[in-house]
Amino acid sequence: IVRLLQERGGQATEAERRALALYTGWGDTQVRKYALDWAGRPTSALRDAMGLSEDAPTDGEAVPAIAAIRRSVLNAHYTDLPVVRAMWDILLHLGLANLKAPRILEPSVGVGGFLGCAPIDAADILPEHMTAVELDPLTAAVCRAIYPRCDVRTGSFQDVSAGLPPVFDVVVGNVPFGDYRVSDASGAVPEACQQQIHDYFVCRAVTMLRPGGVAVLITSKGTLDKESDTVRRWLSQRAELVGAFRLPSDAFRANAGTEVTTDVLILRRFATESVGINPEWLDTSPATFTDNHGGERTATVNTYFISHPEHVLGEWCADKLSRWHAAGVRRRSGDPTAAEMLRAVIGRLPAGVLQRAK
Repeated sequence: IVRLLQERGGQATEAERRALALYTGWGDTQVRKYALDWAGRPTSALRDAMGLSEDAPTDGEAVPAIAAIRRSVLNAHYTDLPVVRAMWDILLHLGLANLKAPRILEPSVGVGGFLGCAPIDAADILPEHMTAVELDPLTAAVCRAIYPRCDVRTGSFQDVSAGLPPVFDVVVGNVPFGDYRVSDASGAVPEACQQQIHDYFVCRAVTMLRPGGVAVLITSKGTLDKESDTVRRWLSQRAELVGAFRLPSDAFRANAGTEVTTDVLILRRFATESVGINPEWLDTSPATFTDNHGGERTATVNTYFISHPEHVLGEWCADKLSRWHAAGVRRRSGDPTAAEMLRAVIGRLPAGVLQRAK
């Protein structure tokens, strides 16, 4: 469909947009199982069908090179749409409808779930004021075809961000996770906050908020749980943690085929940098849980979740993705879905804190 759109010009039909909205990216485990070979390359049949090449993509190319697809596999895990809608509900509770045509940024947009779920009828949101960034050229082309009125940029967030509007009222999305660094020469974020890609995205997002603006982001639990408080301290000097919710590990299993414990962070930008404030979320504390063998285990988690156990949407358990004695969260028997649990606790957040810029 993307190739046909480029050949004929114009916008996608409603039927084409509905078909493109089913695209789940190359990070989905089921896609990798059936479409990629042992080396992470698309199978020969898929390469031939899509007209893929080994060459680097060129400007205006409809379908990207194999290298671009392989690069996107690490982080193309799209957010479950009920969770996306719950995050917009958080923003509505915080006061999104108070704003006049808010400027909104989605820094890792994927196929555009956050754009499509934006509560345009409940708030004064203009698609033309929604800016999105996507690393993978094919996924960006799909997103532009589905949401032609939105400003969808192709490239890495660290490279594209310098050319974006200077400030936003809201940043919303699911940032990429990974234990690898990002290189950003802009100086907006210090080296210490570039060591893990999820931390970088959260920190860079905060720098792009206007005073009083709010970021609602899904990130790895490592942002709050890691032993070093360097990233958290840098954030705490620039933004208030309005709230945080720890999601169960199966929150994205159905949509992205992956299980990982994540956090929803709600951060509100200060008007001026505040040095010397030491909120509780800088620290970590022990959490005790029963491991898979029935024994008692203790692991370190952010103190915020010890002080606010109702913000843990499930029960503590051993994190099966960690080689260390780390704590994850799983749903209890009989628990509702992650999205339902998240929506049920929105009322614990302060209402109306998101106001028009002065």
